[in-house]
Amino acid sequence: MVTERETIIESEPAPVRKSNVNVRQVLSWTLASFVVRVLAWSWAVHARVQPWFDEQFYWPMSQGYADLLAHRGPAFDAWERAYEHGIWPPLHALLLGIVSLLTRDPLAATRFLGVVFGAATTALIYCLAARLGNRLAANAAAAIHCLFLPFVFFSHLLYSETLYSLLLVGATFALIRSFEPRRTRYAMLCGALLGLMLLTRAASAMYPIVFVALALSYPGPRIKRALLVGIPALAIALPWLATLYRNEGRFVFLTTGNGYNFYLGNNRYIPPGRGSAWAQHSVLPFLQQEMIADTGDDHMASWDQAGKRRAWAYIREEPLGAVKRAGIRVLETWQPDTYLGKYFSLGVYPPTLLSRPLVFVATLTHYAILLAGLLGLAITRHKSVLIGVIAAGMIGPMLTIGASRFALPLLVILTIPAGCAVARFWERKRAKSLPAVPIA
Repeated sequence: MVTERETIIESEPAPVRKSNVNVRQVLSWTLASFVVRVLAWSWAVHARVQPWFDEQFYWPMSQGYADLLAHRGPAFDAWERAYEHGIWPPLHALLLGIVSLLTRDPLAATRFLGVVFGAATTALIYCLAARLGNRLAANAAAAIHCLFLPFVFFSHLLYSETLYSLLLVGATFALIRSFEPRRTRYAMLCGALLGLMLLTRAASAMYPIVFVALALSYPGPRIKRALLVGIPALAIALPWLATLYRNEGRFVFLTTGNGYNFYLGNNRYIPPGRGSAWAQHSVLPFLQQEMIADTGDDHMASWDQAGKRRAWAYIREEPLGAVKRAGIRVLETWQPDTYLGKYFSLGVYPPTLLSRPLVFVATLTHYAILLAGLLGLAITRHKSVLIGVIAAGMIGPMLTIGASRFALPLLVILTIPAGCAVARFWERKRAKSLPAVPIA
């Protein structure tokens, strides 16, 4: 006889019992994830790894917020550095700035914040996988998130992916809990986390719409649940939207970089076989010349408007080319992580004999998670929620820029069905190894 504890039910069943979540296992995986990330963090701090690429934007922004909070220097100058033309929502840089005030080594402290976020995400991954699968699936998913090298690597970098992943998993967990009887209040928590996501990355723009639609699609108090998801998300994002309106003199949705990124992915200068002109240094001067010709200056808000006009003009001229490049950007987004290799090859990380083996292992594990995650979606509870989360996260890259970094939060979500797939494989293997019981 097969018990509920031993198998993963493929339909959308009644809520999983709370006993599926083992507190001792949650704490163990959280501690293990924390230790692994602390080891990587301490190595980076000891090597005095400096901010690189987009970290070089987040770091001065965070110090602008730190100066504002500590009343250091002219407030206007501090705000200019913190705001940075509104290219990114404020939450991640603000949190980095707050933490940097706590120690004498602000860079090390800000890098440590991601370690905490990463360990907390492992705990949530376990809890969510336990509800969508079983304890074996929860342990497998937590192990994947604990040890997958790009997750560990990004936890001590200043990018927003680690915080964003934590909020995304938390919002998904809260939404699924809100489907349970007498648990509608979790919808409000889901909405609050969605609002924080909007303040972290502009790529979250579609999530409130998708989550409200999912809230309406499940039985129960549909309208109430949808309102509790949508209203807090909008309310939390409103102050930032008002700030953008006041500074730019027009409505801007989350970031002034939308139009420029849209143009990077839709223009006639994109090299063959590429999905966008992002990081194409031979192409960027042509784009910038066109935008300056349109605006007369290099202010980000003007570039936002000019980029949208140019991108739509290109799409109207070459609709098939735009669709083809959108497909290429999907592939670029789901490619194995490229940042770990770049940090070694460009000398951001100190040279080590382990650099190539680490990149090789990360690449193999990436494909394994993708394969197991796709297989696991077929047997995971609430698969429609997970598919909706992944689809909503891909809209941004399809329209603008594709890069492996943008898929990391979606890979975090995929660890859950991947854990379910591992659990199903192990259960079947164990069932085959059991001796047959003779019938008397």
